[in-house]
Amino acid sequence: YTPNPAVRFWAAIAVIASFGVSGSHAGSPVRTAYGVRVLPLEFPFITGFNDRQQVIGYGPRDLASVGFVWDARNGIQLISRAIPLDINKHGEVVGFRRIGPDSASAFFRDRSRTVLDVRFFVANGLNDRGQVAGSAVLPNFETRAVVWTAGTGTTDLGGPNSRAVDINNRGVIAGDVQGQAAVWTDIGVWQELGVLGDSPFGGPRFSSAHAINDRGWVVGT
Repeated sequence: YTPNPAVRFWAAIAVIASFGVSGSHAGSPVRTAYGVRVLPLEFPFITGFNDRQQVIGYGPRDLASVGFVWDARNGIQLISRAIPLDINKHGEVVGFRRIGPDSASAFFRDRSRTVLDVRFFVANGLNDRGQVAGSAVLPNFETRAVVWTAGTGTTDLGGPNSRAVDINNRGVIAGDVQGQAAVWTDIGVWQELGVLGDSPFGGPRFSSAHAINDRGWVVGT
């Protein structure tokens, strides 16, 4: 079907902006040709894609958020009341979705497109082995980093006031512990990465890891 004209407009803006940023590096022009394709989607938010060119995102529909997975072969597949956050090379998807008037749950969508609600934590990152990194809230309202698999369920990674954001294919997890970026190499084993420079606002300094690749490189703020 034909996308809404407003969607076409915003897609064009995004393409122009990304091309302008990619067109130069350290003051030197880079001559690169980009193939641009406007996807046939009417949802305004894209949250990720994989190497198979499967795209995930979400948008409003009937006063609720609806998630989707799109690819050129199968078109759009909806995930009811959901916000997908990550997708791996197998097309498995994680995120969170509303399961009641006042409650939400992490979800895992497997290769057969079956959606499993996984309660009591927020799913943030997913690797190609089906391991999910996320955060859970304890009865005392402390946030704890966790890892989940279909076989073992949810496991506390350790670390007070912690949060797991991403996981690579070696099972190494990035996030933060007590306001400092951290990496977990095993259950209960983590290393805080510290902070850089002084806070521009004064007071305590914080850092957070946002992503980790298979070489163990971490990016954050």
